[in-house]
Amino acid sequence: MKKLLGIVVLGLLLSGNAYAGVIIDYKKKFKADLDECVKDGKWICEQSKIDTLVNKYLGEGGMLGDCEYASYKAPCICNKFEDSSLAKKKYCEFKMKPKIKKMNRMEATNHCSKLSNRQNKEVRNEYFKSCMKDKGFR
Repeated sequence: MKKLLGIVVLGLLLSGNAYAGVIIDYKKKFKADLDECVKDGKWICEQSKIDTLVNKYLGEGGMLGDCEYASYKAPCICNKFEDSSLAKKKYCEFKMKPKIKKMNRMEATNHCSKLSNRQNKEVRNEYFKSCMKDKGFR
């Protein structure tokens, strides 16, 4: 009985060590994803992607500086201090707005089809047409 108990405990210890090397540092992963969305101190990803990455990074304990003190160079956040004036917040949001990247026709088609597939069947076609028109294609 002691041998069986010893084997079980040894097996548990070994299996615990096997999983120890698989732990992922999400803070570093999200920081790397944030750095991919920054080029020359400007945001280049879509605003929704930036917001999700920033929230995930901050949720993992990461820290981003206030844009006002970082000379408006990304990655930073505008609403870190709530006691800032409304004019400062609006200026920061304007200054840190992501660069709009012109899509070619295939990229726009792919993007719009993904967005339209999220809609009801009745409005998908019109949503796709509207999206393509917004991207500069008729």
